[in-house]
Amino acid sequence: MNDGRILTRFIEFDGPTLLNADFAAFTQVNIYPVPVRDERFAVDLDLAVPTSVALTIVNNQGTPFYTRTLNFERSGLNKHVVETGYSWPNGLYHAVLQYPDGSSESISFNVDR
Repeated sequence: MNDGRILTRFIEFDGPTLLNADFAAFTQVNIYPVPVRDERFAVDLDLAVPTSVALTIVNNQGTPFYTRTLNFERSGLNKHVVETGYSWPNGLYHAVLQYPDGSSESISFNVDR
């Protein structure tokens, strides 16, 4: 039909509905301090809902340095402190976060002691 009319279709939803969205799109992640100079740093996750997150930190060559499953019982801002000791060499690292729906994200940061 090409007569200039615009047809719309409205669907009624009874509650919150996410269409084609993944969990990673609704999570804010911050790592600090950057660069990492001490034996610990923090990972803040601002979560839309309580959930578990698989955290893996690898160096730029892909060697894993830290792996944990983090269980957060509340939504909102949550903090996890990573204890590195002084064994991590200087360089570029990547924190890979895997969410229960299979989505993931990666945050890069430097260690410079």
